[in-house]
Amino acid sequence: MKKLKNLVLAGAMATTLSACGGGGGSGSGPINDFVQDDLSNLTGSGNIVNGYASLLSDFNSTISGGDFSKISGIITGPDENDIAMANTLIGQLDTAVELWEATENLIANQSDADKYKIYNSQSYKNAYASLLYLKNHVKPIIQKVANGRTITLEDYNLIDKENKAQQIIDQEKDTNANDWVETKKRKKAENVVVDTPVETIINGTASISYTDWTTVYQGGGQETRTKTTTTPRSKRTVTTRCVTPRVTYLNGSYVDGASSCSELSNVVEDLSATTVEVAETREGSNPVVSEELLEADISTATEKSAEYTITTYTDASETTTETSEGSATTTTTNRDVTASSNNGTNTWTYTTTRYIDTTVTTPITTSVYRTRHFKDIVKQDSRVVTTTTQRKKVTYKDGTTEIVNGTSTVNNSDWTTVQISESKRSKNILQSATTADQIVTTPDSGSVLRTWTSDMAYTNTDVFLGDKTENHHTNSSTYETNEYLFKDSNGNKQGWNELTQIKASSAYAKGWTGKGSTVAIADTGYDVDHTEFTGKISAIKDYTNTGVNDNHGHGTHVIGTVIAKKDNVGMHGVAFDSKAVVIKIGDGDYVSLNAAADGFVWAADQGAVVGNLSANSKYDHVFRRNDKIIQLSDGTYKSTDARYDYANKKFYNNQTHHMWKNATDKGMVIVNSAGNQGFQIAAHPGYFATVTDANGNLELGGKMLIVGAVDHNNNMTSYSNQAGHLCVNVVDNKCNDKYKVSDFYVLAPGSSYSTKNDGGYGNMSGTSMAAPFVTGQVAILHQMWPHMPGESLVKLVTQTADKNINGYNVNIHGQGIIDLDEATKPQGAVGIPTTGRTDGATTNINGSYISGSSSAIISNLSDISIMVLDDFDRDYYVSLGNSAVVQDKRKISDIDAMMNGYYYMPINNMFGSFAQGGQYDIGYMNFGLFTGENGNGDYSANIGKTFWLGNNFGIRTNVGQMNEVNTWLGNNSDGVLAVGKDNTTNFGQVGISYQLGNNVLSIDYSKGFTDINTTDGSLISGFDTIESESYKLAYEIHKDKHNTFGWSFSLPSHITSGSMDLEVAESVNLDGTINYTSINSDLTQKNKEKNIGFFYNHTPTNDLDASWNLSAEYRQDIAGEKGKDGVNLGINYVKKFSLACGILWMKNPKCYNEDGSKKDMKKLLNVESNNAYKHGLVYDMKTDMFVPIKK
Repeated sequence: MKKLKNLVLAGAMATTLSACGGGGGSGSGPINDFVQDDLSNLTGSGNIVNGYASLLSDFNSTISGGDFSKISGIITGPDENDIAMANTLIGQLDTAVELWEATENLIANQSDADKYKIYNSQSYKNAYASLLYLKNHVKPIIQKVANGRTITLEDYNLIDKENKAQQIIDQEKDTNANDWVETKKRKKAENVVVDTPVETIINGTASISYTDWTTVYQGGGQETRTKTTTTPRSKRTVTTRCVTPRVTYLNGSYVDGASSCSELSNVVEDLSATTVEVAETREGSNPVVSEELLEADISTATEKSAEYTITTYTDASETTTETSEGSATTTTTNRDVTASSNNGTNTWTYTTTRYIDTTVTTPITTSVYRTRHFKDIVKQDSRVVTTTTQRKKVTYKDGTTEIVNGTSTVNNSDWTTVQISESKRSKNILQSATTADQIVTTPDSGSVLRTWTSDMAYTNTDVFLGDKTENHHTNSSTYETNEYLFKDSNGNKQGWNELTQIKASSAYAKGWTGKGSTVAIADTGYDVDHTEFTGKISAIKDYTNTGVNDNHGHGTHVIGTVIAKKDNVGMHGVAFDSKAVVIKIGDGDYVSLNAAADGFVWAADQGAVVGNLSANSKYDHVFRRNDKIIQLSDGTYKSTDARYDYANKKFYNNQTHHMWKNATDKGMVIVNSAGNQGFQIAAHPGYFATVTDANGNLELGGKMLIVGAVDHNNNMTSYSNQAGHLCVNVVDNKCNDKYKVSDFYVLAPGSSYSTKNDGGYGNMSGTSMAAPFVTGQVAILHQMWPHMPGESLVKLVTQTADKNINGYNVNIHGQGIIDLDEATKPQGAVGIPTTGRTDGATTNINGSYISGSSSAIISNLSDISIMVLDDFDRDYYVSLGNSAVVQDKRKISDIDAMMNGYYYMPINNMFGSFAQGGQYDIGYMNFGLFTGENGNGDYSANIGKTFWLGNNFGIRTNVGQMNEVNTWLGNNSDGVLAVGKDNTTNFGQVGISYQLGNNVLSIDYSKGFTDINTTDGSLISGFDTIESESYKLAYEIHKDKHNTFGWSFSLPSHITSGSMDLEVAESVNLDGTINYTSINSDLTQKNKEKNIGFFYNHTPTNDLDASWNLSAEYRQDIAGEKGKDGVNLGINYVKKFSLACGILWMKNPKCYNEDGSKKDMKKLLNVESNNAYKHGLVYDMKTDMFVPIKK
């Protein structure tokens, strides 16, 4: 037996490929080396490589499963077992030959350069020599055994001895293999024929002829004749032909043999003769004796051009408009509408009706024309052509005379233009054309899809509907127990931390564990006695009539991955708080997909939101052949298998999407494993996720997910089918399908530690193990947002998957590896719903700022929890106070206003939108005007008058109005706290001033009433009685005309009474409608800003004196924020410099004395010191000036 096994191993299988994928052994041999090093690099070699792997698998089964006879039995004569075994091996050798033929066909389809590289390699030559050894030496001997004949010891030694086998292979390589390779490397053999002609020109004997003599003039004078020399010519052409044998190889190189040459032809050809003419002259018999110049002959003619047209135009100021309709298109779409009715028992009845909307789209083109008025003027150009011919009179010897014309000259006058005619015309010129679609949608009467009863609504405090799991931990590490990490009680690792790989603990820490969600598992049943499933199965359905208990183990493992309890024993499922509906569709290695489809419809009625199908319809080996599946330029694929026409929905094994549509129409998401054939394309039924109807709508509504498998390092497993798409519409070698498999394909761990059907735990691998991780994810997401439809759940899973994969390719990895942390975070823009539905418009929660006038809003809103929505219409709860921030928008302080001479504290001093303006005194009264930044429409206007009681006591009054376009008392929002436009504040101010010597004591008070408008898209529904106040106490000391200082204490403008009404989203109903609650927020300012300031101001006494001022201010509770204090300092210094006496090293001598000292600049510049502090002046509060003392 050992010898026979060695014989077969050495003879047959030493030339085959080792197994690959899913375990398997390793091996080497000439053919194996060639396949591994060369063939596997070729596009389309996958099926051939798989064929070699299958051949080795069959061989291993053959040599390990039989009862072999002793070698002496073969020599003396084979028995039945030997003959059967030999026939099996003959079949396997024939398969090896067939695979080699397929290999040769694959190589033949490569480029010439690649073919040459392969044929020229030693590995190919060794492989081919080994194949000849198999066919010519091994097979005949095994054939003898198969025919029942006895093999001789010489036959046996021919293949049993390794060195003898290698000797034969080397002989084959040096002879037949060398000849074969040389033949394969050749592209063509040909004779290259080159004909080389050599030409020679032959001139003959020249002949000369003359014309008769003729006179130049008619009467006599000189005579002339022509001498013509004619030379005949011919051309001899000798052509030599050389024939060279040439061999051209696939890489473009070639080798030439020796050339043989011979004369091919010798041809003489007459050419046209060359002719040379020469004019000869002589004096005639009647010569010219005299010449007389005569008057030149002058003639004129008028030359006219063709008529031409010059066009000018003017455009009309008005335009005309025309409209035209294009060809209408009609589409239909499904629209599901859920209506609800209150049963009055804290339950609502919901009815989902499907309407088919027929939309007619008609393009309407609007053309705008402008009339253009043309004026056409026909013109013609003319000129005078003057021809001047010189003449002379000649006299001959015989006394006769003749008039002879000389050379003529032509002169042209300038062109002149004349108008022939004028005409007018008009034409409409297209100015613009715009096309807009006129869309008319008409719904049908609708059909009811589903009716159910549920609790009225869910809020942030409900138990099962959208609420977080009770008593959950916010620290994700608390969930990462031995059970989570798949470790036993001793801490020994049993799995690869698959839950960590998908970041499940992050979802648990947010409160989402699948509680309240029901999943459907269609598989081989479950272990009914396993403790992990106690109280976890809500319904069962058996299609096998064998009982729901799992006799295989596959179903138990899958269910455990989804729902196994978190009980500190063994392991727990992804969604450990969810429950399952179990559908048994098989009791062994094979299951019924029809039963799964029917079971999912039943499960949807039991409340299941997601169905797990870890089973597929495998592709046969013909379908997977490289000549049947062809890759397109964009990485997708098309099939050339005549059995299936995907373009006409004739799918593999004649399957259709219809069997799954009943379940998805009920809202169920189906999760399907991709398959374990290591194929580029996912197996059925996952492919049906991409099938569309005549209008381009997904037949399954986007409610199917396909799951491939990765290992614990996030690398694609070799057995997992990939995300390649089998294209229906191919255009320019690219896929033009609206949806592709990769759109619905995600990855999850392919090996998992889960429940076994013997009550224990164990590891299993495959895409069947990857799918339940995704099913658990869907259950968790459904717990968070039960109102979210299935197609949105699918998009959420795919769009949050992690594409950070080494060598990521969408046609291999799809959308990436599922990520529960990312999926449970808000996605896209986050806003507050404003239309009453989750699928309606939202308003941004950011962009609000609160000024110091109403910072109480922040503290009041911080206690309000509001619901916000993300791009998937998912609800989260946040503090409303977080949507706004307090900003210090003050433009001018009270101390600076006092220093700059304002008559009162400006009402708008706290509001940043006012940029320019001031207070102006016109004698009997004063007024103020401030405007907003960039001309935005904000303004503040006031008018005031001071009433005097004596010379030392004044009462200041002031009234005005402030208008803010987009803000109110300086508060601004672009989001949820936005208000309407043109909010007005009417205000009045009163103050008193009392003069003590040169000093003034003053007190100011202001009061304002603000009217605020509301706007759509805001939470603010109204305001009530908004009143504001401000106070200031100040003391000003006028030392003299040029020096003033003082201090002030003030409470800037702040709200003293008023409230704000808000409509806040609180919860969502299952039909997607939103419940709101009304809140009244008190705006009274609890913390008021307090300011203490000091200033000093000096004005110049003369042109060379400096002017400067200094202000210092302490601010407490800035902008009304408790504990936010600060100090402001400001200084301003202005000094004039006279450069009349020089600059740098340059000096004006007029400014210096003879001894070099500088002269008195004040006298030099005629500047008088105005000593304002001299006696005789006193400060007057009425005029704000120092005046002479009257006494």
